[in-house]
Amino acid sequence: MTELEHRYAKISLLKVGIAIIGFFLLMSVAVTRCLFNEKGIINIVTTTPYLLKEQQYYNQIICISAKDAGFKQNETNNLMIDLGQTDNLVVKTSDNVFSENLNLLDPDEFYRESVKKFLSDRSKKKLKYSKINISLKKYHNNLHKNIHQLNESHSLKKALNVFWFLKNNINFINAGLILITSLLLMILCELEERSKLLFTIGVITMGIAVALLIITIALSLTSTFFVEQSMGGETAAIVASSVKSLITYLWFNIFLLCIVGFSSILISAKDDEFMHK
Repeated sequence: MTELEHRYAKISLLKVGIAIIGFFLLMSVAVTRCLFNEKGIINIVTTTPYLLKEQQYYNQIICISAKDAGFKQNETNNLMIDLGQTDNLVVKTSDNVFSENLNLLDPDEFYRESVKKFLSDRSKKKLKYSKINISLKKYHNNLHKNIHQLNESHSLKKALNVFWFLKNNINFINAGLILITSLLLMILCELEERSKLLFTIGVITMGIAVALLIITIALSLTSTFFVEQSMGGETAAIVASSVKSLITYLWFNIFLLCIVGFSSILISAKDDEFMHK
């Protein structure tokens, strides 16, 4: 291999390296903004479609716990929670996610929300000496058992561990990727001519934009057809809301990349035209 061929091979490898590292850098920036945007994720997960599915999920837990405690159907219906109560529970669950608390659903809080309407129809004095009080205690214990099993489920733990790992380490990942990208660009600047360098950066930028576009479309389809369609439970709610927030940031990055890429290519074309004249 001649020295010129070796130089071109080195430049080609640099271009590929910058494109790959740049892709991961922009993905990590989008992930960072998503992970630290607690308010944004809560706003998404507390929209009506999400709340309706969470309400259905919570009421399934109530039905199972109440049935095992010996409640009749009409009594179980009075234990069901409405959208407002679901909203309260979801917000507290989201707070737990960002505070690294694996016990997302608080059984005692869940019980208090569930028995509000039930207790409003009965005086506490009468309830204290009635058989229904025994059933309520069983129901409370069942909620603790069922919610504990859900909080300890493998899929939930796995999703939360990934979430917390990224949240705790994403800044270090970003710093490392920025450093590597900067070094590769400095080396490329030494090897490339000015007009070629602008064109190269434009092509790399457009390539990264296309890669991000493919990822964004894939995430949108996955979220719509697999996560949101089968959503029911804390893991799905966390994943769906995080993905939706991430997609928003990725579209913004794609828009900026397209502007930078086209601008670099156009400027390099004008430089070439000027040099030929």
